[in-house]
Amino acid sequence: MSRSRPAANVTADVEDASRDGKSASEPDAYFDIHDSWEPTEEEDKELAITAEKDASWWQSCYHNTTAMVGAGVLSLPASFATLLWPGGIISLVLATLISLYTILQLTWLHEQRNPKDGSIHRMNRYHQLTSHAFGPKAGRWMLLPFQLMVCIGGAITYTITGGASLSRVWKYTCDGSVDPDTNLKSCNTSFGLSAWIVVYSVAEAILSQVPNFTKLGWVSAVGAFASLAYSTIAWVLPLVYGSAANVSYGPKPDRTTAQVVFGVFNALANIAFAYGGHNMALEIQSTIPLKPPRRGNGPASSVRQMEVGVYTAYAITIYCYFMVAIFGYHAFGNLVEGNVLYSINRPWQLMVFTNLTVVLHVLASYQVFSFIVYDLIEKKIIIDRLKLRPTLPVRLVYRTLYVVFTAFVACLLPFFGDIMGLVGALGTTPTSYTIPPIVWLKLKKPPTFSAHWWACWITIVLSASVGVLGALGSIYQLAISAPTFGVFQR
Repeated sequence: MSRSRPAANVTADVEDASRDGKSASEPDAYFDIHDSWEPTEEEDKELAITAEKDASWWQSCYHNTTAMVGAGVLSLPASFATLLWPGGIISLVLATLISLYTILQLTWLHEQRNPKDGSIHRMNRYHQLTSHAFGPKAGRWMLLPFQLMVCIGGAITYTITGGASLSRVWKYTCDGSVDPDTNLKSCNTSFGLSAWIVVYSVAEAILSQVPNFTKLGWVSAVGAFASLAYSTIAWVLPLVYGSAANVSYGPKPDRTTAQVVFGVFNALANIAFAYGGHNMALEIQSTIPLKPPRRGNGPASSVRQMEVGVYTAYAITIYCYFMVAIFGYHAFGNLVEGNVLYSINRPWQLMVFTNLTVVLHVLASYQVFSFIVYDLIEKKIIIDRLKLRPTLPVRLVYRTLYVVFTAFVACLLPFFGDIMGLVGALGTTPTSYTIPPIVWLKLKKPPTFSAHWWACWITIVLSASVGVLGALGSIYQLAISAPTFGVFQR
């Protein structure tokens, strides 16, 4: 349960804890320190993340699926084309197992017991968990910059993806001559990408008015089914049409050593960053009420419900990722496009449907990622600074302004998706892979050389290495692509 202590000066609370012989960075001291970033019980009932806590495992499943299975699944065959069959399969299996382990760590760390009175304190937000482990100031700084980088960067990328998908739907259906290679038509109109980004953002502004994370469940459900739909189409069509003529599974021809090396870095990072839903795992679990165990007399908990949701979401994710990656690469080999759908492009009616499902999915993913931002704005600006309550008129203003901001950046920088590779390396690596085992080592203190100790350290070293390599690969790719970038492109 959340504490209902009134707001107090954090410095004074830290000094009180120190006089009791505790450091503010010691986990047990967290229960004695009021962190101004942590909502009181009354505030919790109004904020975007925790206003309602009556979700179930299936809502957890929808949220986790929508957060993880992004349109990036369509680029997995291209990653396989760089890593080849052994490298692609091994990398995807390792990313699946390691990311499942780290999201379960967050699930198990969500409920912390106060050693003084035995009460359960829920870590309803990721930054509350890191603050609990390392103290309020250090805990926030080790997480929030990366978490916000992923959330806001993801929202901008989804905006560009949604606008681009709507643009392709238009080009499949408008009047004009047809390009035989792409099935796209040369539409006689000035209605370009920026205009479609605005259309997409209008829908996003409407969805942003869903009051809280629990009520967003139906949006995530639509997004999850949409991702299932386009993922299924992306592997069934290559299977139906069969392999391309003269398909090759060897290295891509006519590539320099630098292109090969940095291409491998990017491919490894793309596979690892495909599992990016950890960014809001604790926030998803916060919407699940504490329930007594079905058997026995143990304490009420949300862990079992979250576990079921996570396992179900991973079953869906594994289906999407492995089927698209394997069948897409099998059909087109090293000639597969960065988006496997661009290697198919037929029938055009099904391409229209597929792009519409991509739009539905990114509409939902945008909101799932953005609710963390909404929650922080409501707590630190609306309540603490402006002394207002996050009522409907307030939500209407600030959430619409946030959507306008992401739409403006998307129109200004339509190549932001290329930058997102670097953002993923800097943001997704710590939030999904590195921070969970670090917090686990701090709070659980597994015995040296035990299974959990080894698992944590292997995860930290591997994920940090992939993050560095991914950053290098992204910087190289940005340097190569920079001459083609332009602002406000149509």
